[in-house]
Formats: sequence, C-alpha cells, structure tokens
Amino acid sequence: MKYITMEDLTTVVQNRLLLESVEKDEELLDSIEDMAVSEAAAYIGGRYDAGKIFAEPPIRTGILVRVIACMVVARAIRRNAARKVPDNIQELEDWAMSILIKIRDDIMPLPPDIPPVTDEEGNPETPLIYGHTRNDSWFI
Repeated sequence: MKYITMEDLTTVVQNRLLLESVEKDEELLDSIEDMAVSEAAAYIGGRYDAGKIFAEPPIRTGILVRVIACMVVARAIRRNAARKVPDNIQELEDWAMSILIKIRDDIMPLPPDIPPVTDEEGNPETPLIYGHTRNDSWFI
C-alpha cells in the first residue's frame, strides 16, 4: 500500500475480519487503496495539490489517512457474502465521503503543512465562487 498501512486499517476494523474479506490477498487491498486515493484526489484536487500529497513519499495527515482507511475497509468488507457484512459498514464510507466533501467545500481545511493548489508564481489559488440570481420565490 502506498498511502496507508495495515496498522491504519486495523484502527478501523479487526485485522481478522479484513484479511478474511480479501482472502489474505494484500494485492487486492492495494488496488482498493489505489481507487480510494484516486477518488480522494478527485475530491480535494481543486483545493489541495493531490499530486504532492499522494506522491512518493506521501504527505500523510491524520484525517486523510482515516478517510482512505475507512473507504478501503468498507469496500474490502463489502466483497463478502451479504450475511457476513455488518449492517453499519456503509457508515464508514458515508463518513469518509462527507469529510471529503467538507474538505472540498473548505468547510474543514486540512492542516497547514498540506500544500494547496498554486498558480505559476507559487501563490495559492482560490477556487472560483459562482452563483446565480434566479430565485423563483423572490421578485425584484
């Protein structure tokens, strides 16, 4: 795994349940992690430099480690037969997605050591703010 470790995953779920879910094939965890990292990069890429965060070596921060670990665990365990999947496993991925949306929308910023997206001169880029003036309930 490139961004998270097995220790990160065991903070979310028991190691036995995780290994049984992937049939002791850790390469499968690598591919699940790659997809989760790609998805996280797509969410936060407009605000933070995902290329630097997920580069080799990665810039690890607690919230992103937890988000990606939750996504990987939920997706790995969902591979089981439905009777073996706990009812609350979807809550892990729902939580992770809600955090990524908060980071994307700048409701919850990442720590200052995480590099923001910058322009050619090295200045942080601020995302465009846009809106519309159409409101069917109000007439001017």
